[in-house]
Amino acid sequence: GYLYQQNNNGVWKPRFVILRQNEFSVYSSWKSKEAKYSANLMLSVVKPIIDPDTPFCFEIITQVKRAQFKAFNQVDYKAWMDILQHGIAEALTHIDSAQVTQSSLKVGSSQSLLD
Repeated sequence: GYLYQQNNNGVWKPRFVILRQNEFSVYSSWKSKEAKYSANLMLSVVKPIIDPDTPFCFEIITQVKRAQFKAFNQVDYKAWMDILQHGIAEALTHIDSAQVTQSSLKVGSSQSLLD
């Protein structure tokens, strides 16, 4: 969906944002074929920005970029915060599951070598 993103000059520009399979991607518009940037949410943080002059803002810090976004209203703001926090948690859970599976495989293969 659409969010405003603050550029380096402090100007808020509309951006089309997609969260798919723990990947956060920002496009100039819904018609854009190529993302301006994408980042895996696994190593990301999202935090609210409390500023009465600019409501409904949050910052997302990824391994690629640190960016400020503004939702259109309180409902959209809450929805985006929930979606992003859930995406980060899911990315971390996914890696934990993969590590457990890899550890199990290593233990299983080590035991067969001992037999």
